[in-house]
Amino acid sequence: MLILAGVMGFYLLTTWHSIQALREQSREFSNLSGTHFERTMTAAELSRDAEVIAAQALESLLGTRRTTSDISALDNSLLQIYQNIRQQLIANDEQEQQELDKLDRWQQPYFDSLQQLESKLQQEQGHLQQQQQQLNQLIQEIQTLEQRLLNADAQPSLFNSYALAALSYSAAALNTERRGQLSHLEQRTQTLLDTLSKESGLNSTQQNTLNRLKQLSQSVFKNAQQTLVSQRVSLASARETRLYAQKLAASSYSYFLTLQQNARDAARIHQRLVTETQKMIGLFSVIFIVLVVLGVLYVRKKIIKRLDHLHQVMMSHVAGYTPKIPTEGNDEISAMGEAFEVFVTARQRAEQELISARLEAEQANEQLKQLNQQLQILSETDTLTQVANRRRFEQAFDHYWQQGIEQRTKLCLIIIDIDKFKDYNDHYGHHAGDHCLIKVAQTLNKTMQQYNGILARFGGEEFVALLPNMDSHQGQPIAEQLLQATRAAQITHEQSPEGIVTISLGIASCQPDNNSQPFDLLQKADKALYQAKHNGRARAEIA
Repeated sequence: MLILAGVMGFYLLTTWHSIQALREQSREFSNLSGTHFERTMTAAELSRDAEVIAAQALESLLGTRRTTSDISALDNSLLQIYQNIRQQLIANDEQEQQELDKLDRWQQPYFDSLQQLESKLQQEQGHLQQQQQQLNQLIQEIQTLEQRLLNADAQPSLFNSYALAALSYSAAALNTERRGQLSHLEQRTQTLLDTLSKESGLNSTQQNTLNRLKQLSQSVFKNAQQTLVSQRVSLASARETRLYAQKLAASSYSYFLTLQQNARDAARIHQRLVTETQKMIGLFSVIFIVLVVLGVLYVRKKIIKRLDHLHQVMMSHVAGYTPKIPTEGNDEISAMGEAFEVFVTARQRAEQELISARLEAEQANEQLKQLNQQLQILSETDTLTQVANRRRFEQAFDHYWQQGIEQRTKLCLIIIDIDKFKDYNDHYGHHAGDHCLIKVAQTLNKTMQQYNGILARFGGEEFVALLPNMDSHQGQPIAEQLLQATRAAQITHEQSPEGIVTISLGIASCQPDNNSQPFDLLQKADKALYQAKHNGRARAEIA
């Protein structure tokens, strides 16, 4: 009864506040249709100016180097903004429909200009990407020639100096934005290459270098000319897009003015409706009070007493007593009694089933945990050699690399390759080759267990060893131990010069930082392995 009285009092209080709020809303809406609408119009004009500035900024952007992500983000943003706003605009009368028709007339030309602009930008980006590839080739050639010039055993060569100058002119052409400069650089480059062509006594290496320089310089200057043309075409397309954007903005602003006038008309209608709503709220409040009083009397007589009795019976069952649960009648209260009776009967049975289910769940969880541990081991172990697989190696590599960045410690990597393993397979068969891999893996793993690191099969007959907190010179003795341990295993290999299975090792180390990648260290060690193979195999080389 207290709750019902409180609800009625709360309703009267909220009704009074609602009437006051409607009055305040009416005053604020009148203010909105006056001062605020004028401010909105000013904001719309400012938005239009901002759109023009954005189009001009786009034109300026085309004069600089861009990435592919910049191009896509520009076009998709313009299209998405327009489409989202246009879908929300629905005409309510003929005048608004006419304004929308004007707006839609500029839609397709604007979209077509955007697609054309995107196509031109993609063509230009293709030329820029080709320039980047050519720059990489030029840098590689320059580095090769510089190494020749810096070689202490070699005498200064006029060929190397001229070739280096030609490469420098070609590289400068990739950043040239004027056709005159480009033509001048092309002439200077061609003059140097012609001079080199006339020089007598060129060896085969110099002749091959000259041929590559001719082809590369021709490709560089041709692509540079195409890039300049593509940039100017893109700029023209951007200007056309800006023109359509301005026309589309003007149509949008015209539609805004139409909506502004319609909103002012709606404000006057809203004020009238607010007044009528206030009268209706007052009438409904009187009717509500009468109904609440009648409802309280009915609830007290037909519901409250029965609910109190059912509550007492429930509390008795909670206390451990078992009085009869009232289920007479054919309404919600009798249904509550029947439901409680079912609950009391089923509670003990449910508790027993819950205990049994809990025990089964605990057993199942324990079995699942064991299976997960077994799957984790299998997923990180090479099925043939039973050492860590490549997946485990990559996880450890990332971990030690991050540790090196955070703690500023070095990381040593050793790549191991079985010498002439293909000849071994061809001579003894793949089955024997598998046994050879297993024996070598067990020998290497036994040696690596003495150190804080990891040995993994990298693929085929290649293995890798990671040694944290070590540099190449600290890792060299360990590599020698791995080499000698493999020799000591005395695995017969008639196709090997030594008559036994041997390995070649490439050693590399670095100080991990945010400017390098794990792949750089892997590539460095791989080059050292290649050097070991080149120097006669069965040895360890440091990068």
